[in-house]
This record gives sequence, C-alpha cells and structure tokens, in this order.
Amino acid sequence: MRPFRAWVVVVLSGVATSGVAVADPMPIEVRASGSCPSSEAVTAELGRIAAAPEEATSVRGRFDILESSRGVRVRLGNAPGGADGERAIETSADCAERAIAAAVVIASWRTDLRSKVRLDLEASTPSWFPSTGVAGLGVASGIATWAWGAGLDLQMAHRSGWGGRLAAWGTSYRTQVLGTSPGRARWTRWVLGIGPVYELARDRWLLIAAAQVAVGRFAVRGEDLASTRQEAAVDVGARLGIEVGFRLGAFVPCAGVAAVGWPRSHRVKALGVEDERTLPKLDVLLAAGFRWGHGP
Repeated sequence: MRPFRAWVVVVLSGVATSGVAVADPMPIEVRASGSCPSSEAVTAELGRIAAAPEEATSVRGRFDILESSRGVRVRLGNAPGGADGERAIETSADCAERAIAAAVVIASWRTDLRSKVRLDLEASTPSWFPSTGVAGLGVASGIATWAWGAGLDLQMAHRSGWGGRLAAWGTSYRTQVLGTSPGRARWTRWVLGIGPVYELARDRWLLIAAAQVAVGRFAVRGEDLASTRQEAAVDVGARLGIEVGFRLGAFVPCAGVAAVGWPRSHRVKALGVEDERTLPKLDVLLAAGFRWGHGP
C-alpha cells in the first residue's frame, strides 16, 4: 500500500494549496452504496483534508462511492457543464483507508473543475488598456519666450507597463526681438508625435515615461516692420518626458515636464538691420491636465 499512500500525500499537497485559494467551493453531495466506506466517513475525511464541504440541497456535483473487490470507485454526476466520469482506486479492505482514498479523489476532482472556470476568467482579462490625455501647456525656450498651448494624446498600454502613444500639441506665438528695431519675429510650432511609453503604478500613484519622434509645422512671421511676410517649414525633432498622476478610478489628474529638441536651425533678420537671430532649438514643456482610462 506504499504507492497509494505516497500518491495520497502528493494529491493532498495540491488540494490544500488550491482549496484555500477558492472562496466559493462547489456544492457537492456524497452518496455511498455500502458501509465501507460510508457517506459520513468520506464526508468527514473530505472536510479534514480540504475546505469543509457545504451541505448542498441540490444534486449539482454529486459523487457516488461504489465498493469493488479491489477498492472503491468514485463516480461523478450532474457536475457544472455536464461533466461526468468515473475513477477507480485500488486500496485495502480497511474502511478508513477507503474513505481517505475516496475523499482525496473527490477533493482533487473538485479542484480540477474549479480550475477550468478560473482559467477561463483569467483568459478573458484584457491585455491592453486604452486611455486619452488632455493637458494645458506652458512652453519656453528661454526666460522671455514663454507661450501657452494645449496637448492631446491617445495611448495604448500593455499590462506589462509598456505601450505606445500618439500625441498632438501646439502653442501660441513666441516673440524674438530683432536688434534695436521696434520690429520682432514671432514663431510657433504645431506638432504630432509618436513613440513608446512606460507606465509604473504604485497603489494609486502613476509614473509615466514617454519618448516620441516629433514632426512639426514651423511658422514664423514679422511684426511691426515696414514690410512683413510669413514663412512655414517642416521640423523633425524628438521629445522626452515624464508624468506623475494619481488614479481616481478611470480619472487620473496628472502633471509632467518634457523637453523637445529641434536640430534644424531657423534664422530671422529684419531688412536694413544688422542683427540676425537664430531661434531656439530646445522647447521645455510644462503640462497639467488629466488622463481618462483604466491602466495596466
């Protein structure tokens, strides 16, 4: 009987581990065809090795214990989903050992049935989480070049934390004085960026790091000059930034800072004035707004 007892120990370990994790045990009914083992003995052993069985009033999950010349047979009927079947265990003629064997089989069988349901639930858990962000911006390239703007982004994050973000932002015009002339140059960019993002969640706090390739429409025009004109060009740059947020359900107030570099040079000059200026190549963005959507 040593192989049977070793098998019982192994199964008991698995049942004890999984049985505790299940908060809603499947209602069962144990019926024995004879007295060796009896229904009461099997039920008592089942309550000792696993979670105590509920006294079910229905026949859902009914287990029949049948005696045989070599041991017992456990038959399952009316289980959830229409599952049924039979398992045979070879044991000695000792009724106590037969009760233990039947209880172990029933406990492991119940665990198998519950595991199928639990796996189905886990499989339905979403892997990707969409969200959108809206923010007001303050952008500066120097002390005297502040401007206001707004940003909007669409994000898709995987439950691992990694994801991607598509963002658009723009600002009002900034001013560059041209020498001693009363005239000045005014410029702005409207930008579209795309790139990877990573979310790190701790309780309700959220830290987001993002990097993007940025493509912008650069526009510049003269002001308070004898003759003015406006020009436009396409800029390509890169943005790096971080955000901090506090999750309130799907609503996440957040604030962040980012730097955007523009490698291409843009020079402005007023005719008749010996002063040529190169517009800044670095923008610092300060953002405050909110995100909407559940995260990983």
